[in-house]
Amino acid sequence: MASEFYVLSSTRMIETVCQQFEATDIEMIQQPYIYILSLTDSEKRRAPLILQLESMGLEYSVWDAIDGRQGLPEKYESLIDREQSKKRMGRNMSDAEFACALSHRAMQQDVLNRNLPGALILEDDAVLTESFNDILSLLPLKGHDITLLHHKGGHARRRTTPISPKHKAQRITLFPNSAAAYYITRTGAARMVAASTPVSYVADWPLDLSLINSFVLQPCPVQPPEATEANSAIEKSRINMKKLRYRNLQRFLDRSYWKRKYLKLISKKLI
Repeated sequence: MASEFYVLSSTRMIETVCQQFEATDIEMIQQPYIYILSLTDSEKRRAPLILQLESMGLEYSVWDAIDGRQGLPEKYESLIDREQSKKRMGRNMSDAEFACALSHRAMQQDVLNRNLPGALILEDDAVLTESFNDILSLLPLKGHDITLLHHKGGHARRRTTPISPKHKAQRITLFPNSAAAYYITRTGAARMVAASTPVSYVADWPLDLSLINSFVLQPCPVQPPEATEANSAIEKSRINMKKLRYRNLQRFLDRSYWKRKYLKLISKKLI
């Protein structure tokens, strides 16, 4: 009887371990949901990215971006705050910038509406490096609300955490530019949607990323092409608006201004 009990117990143990392994294995190979943000008439622009994703056997969803090139459609005015944006940006935001920010907000809201654990958001001019698929298999990274797969500038803590033989993660202290490629969890999406209701800042980023668990990956697994008027729908309007930016001496009395100065001193500038 004792031997029969031992065999039965061992069999059940093996079955349980196998079931746990299969469940873990399925979880590991399930790819994150991928959005491609693109204007409806930008088939040529998004074609190289789609070709890359399909060559890797990855599924994706093209999200129709709001078109602000000829002005922001009237129906979106109730979702933005132009006066607040001028205060936050130190200049007027262009309609194309509002449209871009609204588009990112819509995808983040979709993550919440569909109860997704998270999603990878790619702008349509993103160029995937050879390491992209390896990084994708690691997402979501534990403890990350937002993981930037591409960035421009910004600062991060000097301490780095290896996530693969070739890549490391650094926690953001002063948020970088570029929302071209990032993974966002449901928690991160909720924070971003709240911070952009109504929209009063550009897509990168309406919320101070240092206040949540946000990280950059080094080196970047995604490399968008150099921004030019030819390949960016909002670059021309952004350049024009920056020329009109005013310098308000009141900023020296703002506590956040000196906080940024301090964080720059104690953190590492991102390249």
